[in-house]
Amino acid sequence: MKILNLLFVGLVVLTIVSCGESNPMVGKWKLDGVNVDKAIANFPEDQKEFARKMMSSAFEQVKGKMKLTFEKDGKFVVESPAQDGKINTENGTWTLSADKKKLSTTVSGKKETISVIENTEARLVLGMSAQGQGEMEMTFIHQ
Repeated sequence: MKILNLLFVGLVVLTIVSCGESNPMVGKWKLDGVNVDKAIANFPEDQKEFARKMMSSAFEQVKGKMKLTFEKDGKFVVESPAQDGKINTENGTWTLSADKKKLSTTVSGKKETISVIENTEARLVLGMSAQGQGEMEMTFIHQ
């Protein structure tokens, strides 16, 4: 009977642990899209087409090459291609707000808050505001 009770308690504990809240932010992500129109929304009309072409071209250069890795322990890594073809790597820390709508990062002492627009197992959409410009909306897919 003691063995059955121990097995039952073990099963209950295992069920509780496995049903705990998981964080879909944790994992490896690669850049899949940028909402260029949203990024240039505040540009003067006569500059929008040029800016659209430049940003679209720049995005094509980094698509699939820019990567984010979020660890459970609050550390993260950003890998982004440089113009010389090398990969720049930056390490930092991250936290997600209780409502899961704000991502706070710190890299080299610089703190930043990023909007989390969507965060599922397969897709992560982040929004960053640039002073005097529209919001840069970047879509990442899970690797």
